[in-house]
Amino acid sequence: MYEKIKTKDDYDFLLKSGMFFEFHPELSGNWEKDKCVIADTANYTNTNTISDSIQLASTWTITNKLRWKETVEYRENGSAKFDKELQQMSISDTGEQKWEAVEFVSF
Repeated sequence: MYEKIKTKDDYDFLLKSGMFFEFHPELSGNWEKDKCVIADTANYTNTNTISDSIQLASTWTITNKLRWKETVEYRENGSAKFDKELQQMSISDTGEQKWEAVEFVSF
């Protein structure tokens, strides 16, 4: 949906063309408010070594205004601890983004 908008420059170019809202009426015209919507889905993986016996791997999957974090804590003895967290983003009138935990039911 936003294949042609990867950077702020792409966004501004389309905005200045006069066709921005013809193609994307759901967007606001403000890069700071729209950049997470444009990102649509992104995955970020981070691996940390906590100690010689524990390694932590976290993956955030971000879709529109939700992000899902899955964390796996690998231990030297072969065991693993899994943790999951769902967060929702809200945007204030000033364009400030805030992520808050959302309760979910796991099956």
